[in-house]
Amino acid sequence: MTAILLSFVARGSQAADGALSHFAGNWSGNGKITVKDGGSERIRCRSTNTSTGNSLKLSLRCASDSYKFELASEANYDE
Repeated sequence: MTAILLSFVARGSQAADGALSHFAGNWSGNGKITVKDGGSERIRCRSTNTSTGNSLKLSLRCASDSYKFELASEANYDE
């Protein structure tokens, strides 16, 4: 099991009209990843979120000395 603790800071905003627009923008943060054997290391993540209407696209990249991963997703709000 791996635990990740991150703290993100907003950097600018690409706000648009829509229910998910307040999540739009660029984000970055540092944290610590802890693995099952108890070892840990620092990790850095960046995210770019874009909002169009009631849709939000997320692109997240994280890296440490031993790990690197990317996550992409799309959320849609339907009233």
